Amino acid sequence: MNWEALAAIGEMVAAVGVIVSLLYLASQVRGNSRQLRHASAQAVLDKLNGLIGQLAFTPGAGDVWTRGLSGLDALEGDEELVRFSSMLLQAFWAYEEVLHYRQAGLVEDWAWAHAKAPVEHFMRTPGFQEWWRLRKDWFGEAFQAHVDQRMPEATGALVEDFRKAEASG
Repeated sequence: MNWEALAAIGEMVAAVGVIVSLLYLASQVRGNSRQLRHASAQAVLDKLNGLIGQLAFTPGAGDVWTRGLSGLDALEGDEELVRFSSMLLQAFWAYEEVLHYRQAGLVEDWAWAHAKAPVEHFMRTPGFQEWWRLRKDWFGEAFQAHVDQRMPEATGALVEDFRKAEASG
């Protein structure tokens, strides 16, 4: 065997090594992307679950929430208005975050569905719509347009909607 043949074999072995390395790197990147999507979804869903826990286990929070969703006039004093506004901020900042993750391809369909369903239900309430008109400037312009586009006419308070669903079911 001459030196040229050995050099050609060496180049072929090196090329195969590069291809194998690139395939391995691609599989690692795919796995990393999957983990990033899962972590992004989990972070946002944890924020929304935190709000649910707050409503369920903080004395008076559920009452402030349901009265606030029926209309800001139903809240008693500045403290309740601040509490209600804080809860909506928590929900809608998380919703804005999951929307950005969704647009970047970091959130899968199941996570998007779980995040948007309850939040978009809140959009149907008079209290949210009144609050949104006052505080929408706390959010990015693209998110403002998204909410404005998806927000239907007010249909009633959250608890009233649940009771209507029970009666028809």
